[in-house]
Amino acid sequence: MDPDDVEPVGAQAPQAVLDRRDLDGRPWIAVEEPGDPVWRDTFVAACVASGFTPDIRLDAADPLTALGLVASGLGPALGQKSMVRGATDAVAVRTLPWHGASVHLWAVWHHVDLRPVVASFRETVLSDEREPGAGPLAGGLASGV
Repeated sequence: MDPDDVEPVGAQAPQAVLDRRDLDGRPWIAVEEPGDPVWRDTFVAACVASGFTPDIRLDAADPLTALGLVASGLGPALGQKSMVRGATDAVAVRTLPWHGASVHLWAVWHHVDLRPVVASFRETVLSDEREPGAGPLAGGLASGV
């Protein structure tokens, strides 16, 4: 999964790549970030930094809910391309190569798993866990250890 591959979901534009102006001021569906009291401000700031201002009309609890709202014609949303595989024909996916958003990835495993591949994976992940912004798994880890 490419965390920089943030996609707009919506049935508006037929072109392969949307321009910032295509998204500016449109009614929007935002995906909530549980536990982050300023998620909306962070989302809007990322959009503004990318050159458009969303008019947020609906908040979705999770990406799949947002996808359903988009499929119902209630507005576009941002989501990962992997989330929309097998979506209805009412949903179009367009790449935003100019949008600088990213997603956080979390490595999760059972603390008693004795399989060698899990032990090797855990060792690799923990060796890369330094400070935020360092290493390929920056952003946090949940190990259950």
